[in-house]
Amino acid sequence: MANYSTLLPERANTTIKWIFEGEELQYYQFIEKGIIKATDDHNINYKFNSEGYRCDNFTDQSELPVVFLGCSMTEGIGVKFENLWRSRVLSRIRTITGKKIPHWSLALAGAGIDDQSRRLYEFSQRVNIKHVYALFPPMHRREYKYDGNDYRLWTGSANSSRIINHVFVDRDFSEYQTQRSLMILDSLRQALNFKITATLWGNRVEDEKIYKNFPNIKFFTPLYSFPDLSRDQCHHGPIYHATLAEHMWENSKENYD
Repeated sequence: MANYSTLLPERANTTIKWIFEGEELQYYQFIEKGIIKATDDHNINYKFNSEGYRCDNFTDQSELPVVFLGCSMTEGIGVKFENLWRSRVLSRIRTITGKKIPHWSLALAGAGIDDQSRRLYEFSQRVNIKHVYALFPPMHRREYKYDGNDYRLWTGSANSSRIINHVFVDRDFSEYQTQRSLMILDSLRQALNFKITATLWGNRVEDEKIYKNFPNIKFFTPLYSFPDLSRDQCHHGPIYHATLAEHMWENSKENYD
């Protein structure tokens, strides 16, 4: 159960080698057991901007504001920054447009579509967004406030109250809340006239129908083949990121003609 009201300020303007508790121990245990070998690809630094996100500062000037949304797969746990799918997509956009475009991402480990739609709304009050790329997290994840707490993220394994757990695991509730968040994103898109290119990560095929109910969000079929793993042996690795970047680009390059 993540609490970003404290995490983001704590890591603002910092560079760290291990992004979550236990990652370092887990990594060396994998090496000791012979599951992975220590390589230069595993020499990773997580550099955070002035607000605690793994990207450039939001105060940087942009000639074509592009924003990335997602969870740990987009934040990039266990993968070098230059190998992330969002880094590869942005490199394509910079090359074809020749514009100065900072790398902006609202992605956070453990986040769901509730969290990301709220953060994009808040970000849209600061920046005239032109393009949004989203790797939507598993549909059951929720953001909530309860019993006087700050915003919390529920991922399905959170130690929350029984009432919250009972509601959040319900399939109908997940679909209902996800559709509400998609309404926010689609309304923002229409009001502010930006493009959204999106797909899913970690979801089942039957979840796709909810996203396809919003035809003005350019949604494409997810990758259900995961060829490699990242340093933590939990998230997907550079090959997956490269493949996803190609799919993101193929489904959005018409926006840059």
